Amino acid sequence: MYLLHQPSNDYFAPCKTFSRTILTWVISGLFLILFSTQVHAENTPPPSNQAPAEKNQPELSPIEDRQIKLFQVIKRSAEIRKDLRELQKKEATKEITDRITQSQKALDSLNNNFETLATQLQSEEIPRVEEVAFNWTEELQEITKPILKAIREISSRPRKIETLKAKIESLKTKIKNHEKAKKNLGELRENKFNIPDEINKNGATVPKKELLKDFNDSLDILYDKYNPEILVLKLGEAESNLIKIQQSDKSIFSVVTEVFGDFFRVRGKNLFVSLFIFGGLWWILFLAYKLLSENTRILDRLNRPTRKIVKAFYNFFIFGVSAMAGLLSLYLMDDWLLLSIVVIFLMALGWASRQLIPKFLLELRLILNLGPVREGERLFWQGVPWLVKDLGMYAILKNPRLEGGSFKLPVGKLADEHSRPFVKEEEWFPTEIGDWVVLSDDTFGKVVSQTPEQVILENLGSRKHYLTPEFLTLKPRNISSGYALVIKFGLDYGVQDKICEDIPELFKTGLEKQFSDELEASPPVFEKLKVQFDEAGASSLNLIIIVVVNGKYAEEYYSFKRQINKKLVSICNENNLTIPFNQITLNLSSKMEDLTHGALKNKDSI
Repeated sequence: MYLLHQPSNDYFAPCKTFSRTILTWVISGLFLILFSTQVHAENTPPPSNQAPAEKNQPELSPIEDRQIKLFQVIKRSAEIRKDLRELQKKEATKEITDRITQSQKALDSLNNNFETLATQLQSEEIPRVEEVAFNWTEELQEITKPILKAIREISSRPRKIETLKAKIESLKTKIKNHEKAKKNLGELRENKFNIPDEINKNGATVPKKELLKDFNDSLDILYDKYNPEILVLKLGEAESNLIKIQQSDKSIFSVVTEVFGDFFRVRGKNLFVSLFIFGGLWWILFLAYKLLSENTRILDRLNRPTRKIVKAFYNFFIFGVSAMAGLLSLYLMDDWLLLSIVVIFLMALGWASRQLIPKFLLELRLILNLGPVREGERLFWQGVPWLVKDLGMYAILKNPRLEGGSFKLPVGKLADEHSRPFVKEEEWFPTEIGDWVVLSDDTFGKVVSQTPEQVILENLGSRKHYLTPEFLTLKPRNISSGYALVIKFGLDYGVQDKICEDIPELFKTGLEKQFSDELEASPPVFEKLKVQFDEAGASSLNLIIIVVVNGKYAEEYYSFKRQINKKLVSICNENNLTIPFNQITLNLSSKMEDLTHGALKNKDSI
């Protein structure tokens, strides 16, 4: 009969200790050495002094040689089984247990050797019973089984085709191997062979009749095992199924449409109910908070940071309650697919957000008004001053001087910014719509528009556009609230003795006479007029004329400047005063002076 494992009593089960393992491997090594030595001795040619009768024995064929080796394996297996029966009758000790374990392993090894020699197949081609081990991937698939099932339904057709193709290829390979094994086993069965005396030498204890019976029984079992008829039937069935699937009239589009239609017909209702419960509960709890805070004014008794903390905590609370209610609805409807998707999505969201926790905590500090930017303070954002109106998921910034000067931005944008308390008299922007300004690039115009993005100036029908931060960098001078015209005017050094007192008074009187209408108007156009000696220049004695103009006449800024210069020249003409021009002084070298003197002498001689 076929070489099977001998059952061992649980009472003699080996204990798995380190010392036993060492002893097992030592005994196994000794056994393999003895067995290989025996086989080598049996296959070694006889020495030269052997009897003549042994030298004249006929040479064995390959199949007969294989049969001899198989009989040797059968013989050794029978001896080990006999030893096992004797050992199992003895008292259970550590030594006996180790010997039983080692003998069982040796018997397993001989079974494998017999099958390999009989079938002439490689060890990897022989089907083995795989041990069932823990596989975390399979466990994960079990958890996500509803999702995998839905995906399996969508990809059912192409997967079936691919599985059948792989199965057909595998069956063809197995059939080929089984036919090869069956052929080799058939040769062994058809070749009648008597057990040679060499098998029973060296004190053999197993009779030839018993060895022959075990040999034939083992061959019969293997012959049935490697019969390819069942595999041929399975191959035909697989090929037929493949042809049916490939000839199906269903297109991929129709399959996908059908799957998604079934999904939304059943799952869609459950999803809608879950979202409705989530959104409805969120709205109810939020409305309750709003009504409570507006009608009772309980939160108004708290300071602003505490109120922000309470509001943030309540928002987290209503989100958690609403989410749990939505998940509970899916649980009660037994929709494990959607429940698994939502749970996995939340887990993935939490895992992906682990690196965002520091940023989230910083934003939470800003929302709770505990960060570097606080509500009610002044903040410079992109070069423009802003009032921090409110901090929540979005920060609301406001500038009362700008058109559309209120906008939202994610509160995380302010993580690296800082605000400060503002002064009551502090201006939020240097100009208003309708103001006249003079910029550092000498641009003069009226502000017709100023928004957070741009400022537009207009003068003489033309418009000039500036980005708002760029406009502020040009240091705009707002003259609509009043301005002063400062003019320097130079006179010849011939009036040096009168320049300190008489000349300034002369010009002041003349200007007051020329601009009497502007000075006497109500309110006056020129609020103040002043003339003083300024400095002694390189070629002139300079006066400084200061005229303070009412802001209502800001549009006449350059016009008044030209008129004042015109009146100054008129006063000089009336009083015979000389307006000097810039003179150039040359410093000649000694060589140049000699040449000049020589030229003058030659001119005199002529």
